[in-house]
Amino acid sequence: MKRFRPEHSDNSAAAPGEVVAAAIAKWLVPSVSALFIVSGYAVVSAHQGFLGIENEGAGTSDYIAAAASFLRDLLTILPESLLDALTWTRIPKFDILQTIFILVLFLACFALALTCRRSLRAGWFAVSALVALIFFKFILLDAPLTRIENVLVGSGTGQVEAKNTVPIETILASSAQRKGLDGFISKRALTLWFNMVCSRVSAQALGRYGKPKATCRYGQNESEFKVRSEFIAHSMASMLLLAMSIQVLRKARTPGVAMASLLTLGYVFTWPYAYGKLVKSTYYEYGAVLFGSSLADFDTPPDPEARIKHAIVVLHDSNSSKLLVVKTGKNDCPRGANSQEVKLWKIPNSQIVAIREIYREDVITWKILQERPCPQQKGPW
Repeated sequence: MKRFRPEHSDNSAAAPGEVVAAAIAKWLVPSVSALFIVSGYAVVSAHQGFLGIENEGAGTSDYIAAAASFLRDLLTILPESLLDALTWTRIPKFDILQTIFILVLFLACFALALTCRRSLRAGWFAVSALVALIFFKFILLDAPLTRIENVLVGSGTGQVEAKNTVPIETILASSAQRKGLDGFISKRALTLWFNMVCSRVSAQALGRYGKPKATCRYGQNESEFKVRSEFIAHSMASMLLLAMSIQVLRKARTPGVAMASLLTLGYVFTWPYAYGKLVKSTYYEYGAVLFGSSLADFDTPPDPEARIKHAIVVLHDSNSSKLLVVKTGKNDCPRGANSQEVKLWKIPNSQIVAIREIYREDVITWKILQERPCPQQKGPW
């Protein structure tokens, strides 16, 4: 087939950035689904890491659905937040460091736009500035978020998964005592995690269930808005970095600058990653699970008579189901008190007769209110 060629084409005069941008466009236009899948994978992996539950059967359809959810919520949250800010109804609550960083990003993007109108002679300087801004974004926003992992339970071995991780608040509180960058990141992560908890459970409810009210610095609605503001900060930073990366890529004069700016574009996938932890719904089915045999093989201590267990179904595929159940320890605390902890069971579907959904429950709220550690346990809870 005869291809159209411009009458006056001079490929040798084209900037390397333009060549790379054209190559990206040729790949991207027919491959939007590939971009969707990568974004969806970031959402799914972040959400699973956040809860500490691995879905071995996740596939392309799951990633596309997650990416669609990300796009849908993005088109809802950002316009609403912008309208609230313009009407002074509610301004996103950033801390001082986030505010300074976003202002610097705005100024850098504006300055780069003015420079790119003429030419981008100092290409490596622009790339260095971009890398420095990405580094500060990682320290202020992304690194604290990566610390919030396995908030439910960890995976065990064998047919039944029942191995608890150390509570996330205990890990973060311990790390926050350290000096230097590690302690700084852990402090920000601990503050964010408490906001996530207090957006789901009120201080009064925490007090009733034996957990300190001091954990919540704000009310439930205010804590929820703080978490929402955290995602808005991620969104603003990602959009500005995306705009800056594209500007550098379009005006790059050397292949090295073009490739460096292209690599920084990939960092924007931390945006759907943040969505997977901060915004994606944590509501799952809570219901009665009817087993085909007794729970003697799963319960410790066994209950040979029981064939029904109330649980939250966090995963259900063609082979097995993962259930969150509450285990009560008999007289395992001082003075004969009982403890309760959340366990993760992995049950083959062949041993499950039916699952009757009762209602949908936020799994983090359910875990916090169901667990009863022994009174002498030390830590933030």
